[in-house]
Amino acid sequence: MITAKQFIKKVQFDPNEKEANYQLVYLNFNSEVYVELDEILSMDGNFMTVFQNSKRAEIPMHRIRKFLKNEEVVWERK
Repeated sequence: MITAKQFIKKVQFDPNEKEANYQLVYLNFNSEVYVELDEILSMDGNFMTVFQNSKRAEIPMHRIRKFLKNEEVVWERK
């Protein structure tokens, strides 16, 4: 299984894919937060920076739980 970071890079650099079709879901305390892949500003080490709801946020990669493509789960952390 590929890592969350590898999955993001695969989508970003695959000319047959569109980031706008994907969302990632991460755990923030006890709730799931949905982020569009095209809201990712950067990935450094084990963190990614996103711009969502007019705010910048740093998300640890280990908090990512799944990826959705057109609302269907395509990757999930086991």
